[in-house]
Amino acid sequence: MHRTRFFTALRLAGMCSALTLAAAPASAVDEAGKYCDTPSACLNPMATLLQNRGAFFSLDPAHVNHLAPGKRTFHTLNPALLLKDGKPFLVYGTMGGEGQPQTQAALVTRIVDFGMSPQDAVNAPRLLYGRNWGVSSNDLKIEGRVPEAVTAELARRGHPVKRVQAFTDAMGHAGAILIDPVTGVRYGAADPRGDGLAAGL
Repeated sequence: MHRTRFFTALRLAGMCSALTLAAAPASAVDEAGKYCDTPSACLNPMATLLQNRGAFFSLDPAHVNHLAPGKRTFHTLNPALLLKDGKPFLVYGTMGGEGQPQTQAALVTRIVDFGMSPQDAVNAPRLLYGRNWGVSSNDLKIEGRVPEAVTAELARRGHPVKRVQAFTDAMGHAGAILIDPVTGVRYGAADPRGDGLAAGL
């Protein structure tokens, strides 16, 4: 069962949030770029933070993810906000374990560098190098819509390629809102790999 959820919201006044929820906790980035572990902490700095991502850290000093003062231990909750000329341009994120930063990098590259719409960027085929939702395989999972010649060439070069379904939720469920800096029009995107939607209310 996938317990992580991602959503993003944008108010008419321009305030926006990207939230990644894992079971009970949430992490968020507001329009000022302020990070907090729960939505209430963004509004109330005295909030008590409750989360279960501490289970991924270790108290063993020899462990790569050792919890220590001043150290940023690895975790995958990373909602994102991209600014353009100091103003919110893209609010985006995804669920998907180790695939979260990979999907987010793909979304930004597709939208910023290749001019794709947010929906086209979310729909495009994905890959995932590493594990997902407790699966221990560290292979290179590539959606079946990628041409076989590409995956065959990657395998020939020594990558541990595994072709997966054309639209698999193993790649996470991404979402995004792009704010056109000239017109102010908002463009939303929801992932066909999940059951989310993009809606203006």
